[in-house]
Amino acid sequence: MTTIWDDMFPIVALIEGTRVGVVILDTVKPASINVTNAIGAVPAETIDACGELMAQMAPLCDSFVFATHHHLATPYAKKWRSRVQNAFLVFQNAVQLVDMLSKRGEPTVVFHGHRHIAYTGKVQDTDISIVASPSATVGGHARPGEGSWRVVDLQASSGACRLIGRPQFRSLTVHRQDIESTL
Repeated sequence: MTTIWDDMFPIVALIEGTRVGVVILDTVKPASINVTNAIGAVPAETIDACGELMAQMAPLCDSFVFATHHHLATPYAKKWRSRVQNAFLVFQNAVQLVDMLSKRGEPTVVFHGHRHIAYTGKVQDTDISIVASPSATVGGHARPGEGSWRVVDLQASSGACRLIGRPQFRSLTVHRQDIESTL
């Protein structure tokens, strides 16, 4: 089963009605899956395969965005404890992915989730934008009957994909009586 899973990535999902492909990478390190999936890594050959896969998908996609579970980078934390915690949120060989994306020379957006931190930013000295979303189940935002998501506007053109403005939060509140009637 592990071989089948490992061989799936990277994978490209097409965004219907556009010529944008989403390159999906599994950043969960197999040894950490049973505990907390807290530690992330991507096999080097998987990152190397991204370029070949994007070339194969070029007839269908003018540009690509990337989706990972673990953080590509985290904002600088002032407190020592937070810096140590944040180190475990970033997948171990994220620098290799940044290098590969930088060498493409095209603006790119990387989306990721994992835990706790919602932010947008850019990787220093690159044209790589990051959109981070907090966990829906871990932290203070996991209240029964409530959910939220972020709406992101992108500008896609031949080879490039850029953020347009800041992501907008949208919330959903389900009325308690609706929840109770379905239980």
